[in-house]
Amino acid sequence: MAFLPRKRSFFTIIIFSLALVAYTDYSRQEPLLFSLGRSDSVAAPVPPYDHDSLTPSSVAADHPNLKQANILLVSSFFPLSNSKHSKHSLRDYTRWLTLFLSRIDKDIYLFTPPEWESTIKSMRGDLPIRINTTYSSPFDIPPLIDHREDYELMRSKDREKHRHSAELYAVWSSKPFFLKEGLSNMRRQKEYKYAFWVNSDSFRSKHPWHSWPAPERVEEIWNEGSEASGTSVDELLFFPFAGMPHGSMIFWSEGMGPIDNDFSQGSFFGGMPNAVSWWCSAYYAYRDHWLKQHHFVGKDESVNNAILLLYSSKVIGTWLFDPLAPAAASLLSASPALSSYDVKHPPPSLLLDSPLGQCLDHRHYYLFFLASSDERAIMAELWLRKWRWMWPWQWLRQVGVQKEPCRLTRVLPLERTLKERFWGEGWSSPGSQVTIRR
Repeated sequence: MAFLPRKRSFFTIIIFSLALVAYTDYSRQEPLLFSLGRSDSVAAPVPPYDHDSLTPSSVAADHPNLKQANILLVSSFFPLSNSKHSKHSLRDYTRWLTLFLSRIDKDIYLFTPPEWESTIKSMRGDLPIRINTTYSSPFDIPPLIDHREDYELMRSKDREKHRHSAELYAVWSSKPFFLKEGLSNMRRQKEYKYAFWVNSDSFRSKHPWHSWPAPERVEEIWNEGSEASGTSVDELLFFPFAGMPHGSMIFWSEGMGPIDNDFSQGSFFGGMPNAVSWWCSAYYAYRDHWLKQHHFVGKDESVNNAILLLYSSKVIGTWLFDPLAPAAASLLSASPALSSYDVKHPPPSLLLDSPLGQCLDHRHYYLFFLASSDERAIMAELWLRKWRWMWPWQWLRQVGVQKEPCRLTRVLPLERTLKERFWGEGWSSPGSQVTIRR
């Protein structure tokens, strides 16, 4: 028994050494969190990449036809008066705003309080922007100006009321109005084929996005979406999907109110001017209808989810965790870990990365999806190189695993997807009793 401490010490040293070797190997190459099994082949080395050396002109040089389809991006920046109801610090939000404004070359229309105008201009530099300081608060816009008290009262119905405020609900609820208003104001001087809302905090790390969204890519998505959905391009609305509706939603109807599922994402959406105008009218028509019925309408994504089910034929999107996507087929078939993959409940990102490879920014995959092929290639390489912390036994498990770059997936037409893969051909969007006035 006298030798037990020495044996334990020796055993500890061995384990620590193995972990150190695994850590060293890991720090040189990004292990694949999405388990694909062992491979004897070695991934091709990724060339070094210096973000600061990638100037806007160098990114755009290979795209002579970038302006073939005029695209407008609309956003807002309204810091909350009470920081405890912000999910992140003001410092984080301003850093992310800078990553957006300092690099994206598309025309931007941004709503913000007057006191932020000079800061926004400084962030944007010489790139095109129109700043609207008409509203000091989202509660000042026409669809919200008479509803401050309603938003204060509904907070008691929010399951996350400890971290949300009426002011935050107003920020979320203002997006459809701001998108339509920004587009209407800018069209007095220039015609736009597409307009998109994008959250000002969507760009959360250094990135190669510059000519984003890529016009040629947007055109490709709309043509593919129209063919797959049977809906004309001018009526299509694009939303990224975080998942698919819970199975119980097959029984959902309009009178049940907003759907609090992790389904659509509200950080990016849009389409052609006709679709943008329709969405604004539809959103506030249903917001008002459900508010009168005393439903909670503070979260834009919950309201969005319900309207998307009611008008699913108009909706296209992208879903990173779509396991039946052709781009994911080879990865899924090679992964023992996904032999019993549940398409309705994708695995948590802590355990797996994605069915499309190393796509490390799950909530913002749409940035990759809408980018040009050249900029996607740069980001895929960056994600392969990115070091992510893992526990020692994770390092050991991943040594020698073949890495896969992030892949581009297909456009998903919502109605067809729900019918073919979830609820059957007999399902149809629930009937709507609400009048949408344009």
